[in-house]
Amino acid sequence: MDDRDYEKLLAQVVRLERRWLDLYCDPASNLIVAADPPGKQVSTADPPGKQVSTDPNTMTLLESRLRRVASDLEDILPDVGRLDAVRQRVLIHMAFNMGVERLRARFISAVQSGFWEAAAHEMMISDWGKHDKRRASVLAEMMRTGRDEPGV
Repeated sequence: MDDRDYEKLLAQVVRLERRWLDLYCDPASNLIVAADPPGKQVSTADPPGKQVSTDPNTMTLLESRLRRVASDLEDILPDVGRLDAVRQRVLIHMAFNMGVERLRARFISAVQSGFWEAAAHEMMISDWGKHDKRRASVLAEMMRTGRDEPGV
């Protein structure tokens, strides 16, 4: 993916994860941005329009984290680079949420085979998909069609 695709990914993550993003320190005391950091209690009373800080430092941390996740994903799935940029962004977004190692085998198999309907279905029935149906629906449609979410 080129820098423009990372800009799109960054905007996509902020748009779809704004309620869940937070800064925290990882076990090595590095400050990172992540979705659902360990121990974070997200209240269902959090307003849907709550925005994560978009100051340059936070965005730099988030982009760095997304690039690290993309690298980890490529280590485990070398073929990810052959996917179109939209589907790469979906995979990176999901791996950012749940970790590369938690992507389900059936989902990965469907992606590697180019079975986009099956991959989208696996996304929707997963625990990850049930956690935030709006996010899952948007990303599943992107996986299914290879097109950016509407309005982007």
